[in-house]
Amino acid sequence: MEVNYQRPTNIKTRPKREISLRGLLNIIGLVIFLGYSFMIITVPYGFTPDFQFQQLEETKLTYKKIKECLSFIFAAAIIYFFLVNIYFMGDRGKKVVLISLSIILLFSISMVFVLI
Repeated sequence: MEVNYQRPTNIKTRPKREISLRGLLNIIGLVIFLGYSFMIITVPYGFTPDFQFQQLEETKLTYKKIKECLSFIFAAAIIYFFLVNIYFMGDRGKKVVLISLSIILLFSISMVFVLI
């Protein structure tokens, strides 16, 4: 008995969609900055000394502090996404990102000595 097996020729296969490094870094940034934003809501809750879960008044943020925190997160997100997307524009973009990160590094180190 001989088996006459023929492969079907009308099957359409789709290759797996691969995510680029740029897309991955954008998704990671989105998760990080949304997590930071969500943290503002969850920080004021905790356990009291008698182990009750409630909002702690000493850690509750005022409207002004929430506004400051959100503006910092928004500014950091703009810088992050700008640098990630500029980096993938070619050799010139990589140089711009390297120079920008160097300036941020020098500014951060100088702020350590200014604020001491």
